[in-house]
Amino acid sequence: MMDYRPVVEHLIRTNRYPVLFFLFSRNGVEKAALAMAGWFSLLGEAEESFVRSRTDTLPDRVRRMHRNLMECLPHGIGFHHAGLVPSTKHLVEELFETGYLPVVFCTETFALGVNFPARTVVFGTTTKRDDFSFRPLTNREVLQISGRAGRRGIDRIGYAYVPVNPDYPDEVFVTAPHNPEQVAARTEMTPLTVLRLIDRFGDRPEDVKKYLDLSFAVYKNRSYCAGLTAQIDKLKEKIRCLEERCRYSRAGDPLCPVSQFELAKRMKQLKEEIRVSQAALNSAKNKQRRRKHARRIEENSALLTELEGSLRGRAEVCQCSNYDGKQNRCPVRSEADELWHQRQGLERRLLDFPYSVEALLGQYEAIKKPLMEGGFVEGGYLTGKGTAALAAGPAGVLLAEALSLTGPDFDAARLAGITGGCLCERDEDFKLKNPVWQVVKEARNNLLAAGFLPVDVLFDEDAAAAVHAFACSGDVLHAAATGNMAPGDLVMLTRRAAEVLRSTAAVVPEARDLLFTAHETVWQEEVAEVMP
Repeated sequence: MMDYRPVVEHLIRTNRYPVLFFLFSRNGVEKAALAMAGWFSLLGEAEESFVRSRTDTLPDRVRRMHRNLMECLPHGIGFHHAGLVPSTKHLVEELFETGYLPVVFCTETFALGVNFPARTVVFGTTTKRDDFSFRPLTNREVLQISGRAGRRGIDRIGYAYVPVNPDYPDEVFVTAPHNPEQVAARTEMTPLTVLRLIDRFGDRPEDVKKYLDLSFAVYKNRSYCAGLTAQIDKLKEKIRCLEERCRYSRAGDPLCPVSQFELAKRMKQLKEEIRVSQAALNSAKNKQRRRKHARRIEENSALLTELEGSLRGRAEVCQCSNYDGKQNRCPVRSEADELWHQRQGLERRLLDFPYSVEALLGQYEAIKKPLMEGGFVEGGYLTGKGTAALAAGPAGVLLAEALSLTGPDFDAARLAGITGGCLCERDEDFKLKNPVWQVVKEARNNLLAAGFLPVDVLFDEDAAAAVHAFACSGDVLHAAATGNMAPGDLVMLTRRAAEVLRSTAAVVPEARDLLFTAHETVWQEEVAEVMP
């Protein structure tokens, strides 16, 4: 861990505080704050007394949850990250805003949506981890964080410090970038999205199409599609001119023996693309990426099957006048085939483009089919189970399916745990180790048999165990340890689970009592006292 003591000493000496140290891990944030609290005491006696009086207003359990923070605050040093329970987050923000915390170590969540500028910001590192590896900070991230430096109406200048590693000088940006990356418009088609569209428009696909056509993603990328269409039209004209010089009716004609080499090469490329997509699918942690790779594998496999079939019935000798028998080549056909493959690629990109109306409608229909097979949609309208899945929100289809397999005597605390597990993402290759979640395994198998993708029916057993433990014991610390979670994460997950249970109870009359009882098992005083 980097020694921030010289930086803190410099900032105090030059009166460049309050200061925010941005790191990109919760553990690193807490360790750095504890280390600095062991070296510095930045508050006077009266200020320290005030801070202690404010921390004493927190419930005992909250103070025990965050002992490290309680140790740092009287020194004028704090930390802030998503693992803190809301009441402690608000306390840190209040003390920082009122000047009782000259130094705060935080993750980048403090730079998003919280308006607490400082005089100085310090980048703890210029790289962060994504789904696969460490990467440099983007221009937008740099501007977002450094934009916290300088308090409007107080500071004439804001300061941003960047650590320099002499072994990796290329990782350091010398000046703040002036051209941040554009924000990409995105419309994600998920089972929940399809349920919402069916609930709103029913069995009227033309209305769904109009609605999707009004989305910002389609509007933003319409010019891109227009460019692809123009390229396709040019290729069509070139191919038409070449086909007039060839006996065979079209480029890529399966009866043309010269096309065999090009088709074989394309088949080899498709096999490699399928292999790469499968590897990406296995390693992806994001639902949207998994769905994208799964769809790509399915499409490439279908195209590969089509090309394999086209090799049958091919003529052994080319009868075209352009054919060079000695070299077994046809210049016209080779060029036409190459243009034909280019055209196919562009047309596929146009059809598969995620934010064209046609692509979104294709995704809509693809997801609607398993919803109908699974009994969530019938006759173009939502069934009772579909309404429950819509009310459950992110927990969605898996919770609704599991609920359909339970009876009025089902354990309410276990149902609360199932709800928490459905709200978290976990690798789709998981194996449920605890028989208490057998109903989830049965529900998941039913959904997979109906045609749902594994990424649509994820379940986190650790999260379920944590919520279940809290529903049984009411002890946040014990429950968080059970699920290997930070207390703040458990509190927020428990609140989300309670909201899902309450909203689902309102639309499922046959299970209303069970759902309300499950809601009460997690919406306890223990949660209420740590909420703001």
